Amino acid sequence: MTILAGDHRSFHLGGVPLGLLLLALNSCSPEYTQEGPATLDDAFIWEREISLEENEDVINLVPHFSMDASGGFLVADESEHQLRRYDQAGNLLATYGREGEGPGEFTQPVRVVQLPGGDILGIDWNGRYGRFRPGGDLVAADAAPVWGITDLAVLGEEEVLIAGNHHDSGVEGQLHVLDLTSNRVLRSFFQPPPREFTSPLTVAVHPDRFSVLYGLSDTLYVFDRAGTIVAKHSIPGVHFQPYRDPEEWPPPPKWFESFTFAYDITRLPDETVLVQYYRIQTGAEPVYGLLHMDLDGNPFFELLNTPKLVAGDRNGSRVAFLSPGTETPNRLRVGGLRFR
Repeated sequence: MTILAGDHRSFHLGGVPLGLLLLALNSCSPEYTQEGPATLDDAFIWEREISLEENEDVINLVPHFSMDASGGFLVADESEHQLRRYDQAGNLLATYGREGEGPGEFTQPVRVVQLPGGDILGIDWNGRYGRFRPGGDLVAADAAPVWGITDLAVLGEEEVLIAGNHHDSGVEGQLHVLDLTSNRVLRSFFQPPPREFTSPLTVAVHPDRFSVLYGLSDTLYVFDRAGTIVAKHSIPGVHFQPYRDPEEWPPPPKWFESFTFAYDITRLPDETVLVQYYRIQTGAEPVYGLLHMDLDGNPFFELLNTPKLVAGDRNGSRVAFLSPGTETPNRLRVGGLRFR
């Protein structure tokens, strides 16, 4: 693995420890009114805390969240084999799909998004997808030539970006621009570094770029809309521990605690990003961290032991976290970054 900015555990710049460098960046950053937030409450202005409605037929078990155009929530629940839509207050508006392998049915839905015209698009881990009207009617169903889906992003009314493996092993790249009208992959790009086991790809869509994370890499990748890489930066978190290949296989359990997983990326209104990562703990919940950085690789703040960041709206002006201390994945806290 290439460490573009050095080993983060011992990296110095001109004799200055990275921790002090981060503090200096925080104090001179024009976006913040303080020298760097110490807690999530310092970093975000909270607008509401909600509980997503549940009933005898709707329970949030393994939900994957996104936000719709109105600020409500979309859920793909891979355990319940169902898509759901909620308003801003958490009231259930509609459900989509059911368990099965027919049109509009799901076996393991992992992502759901809203297209610009309002339709709801949900996709299975195996590439099968269904497109629904907001009220619930199925309007299209097909199977993309991609499997192992880990992310889905909207590019236009009839184009989406899918992260996964193409059925044709000769296709290089694990990010695929899919035309929903023809169900054809228009182009593929980004081949992650080889690892002993696979790891998710996640992507944030910017007006003229994509920013991409691979779970077992310590790098933020930046591509133009044609799929050409334009930059890559080591994730500059003090608490981020780069992946190291195991010395034996299968690796011992403690090996999984020795590095950090790059979990998700969220675009913000000023085109910076929030990078969420986590560390495995044997017998305990993962420890999540949050890093705010720009696409030039500059860090602004880093927070450890944060709740899980689950969704952001299209330009990142609002983000949602699981409520601190919640034991069920249906309680959310929604707010925006504390800019000047």
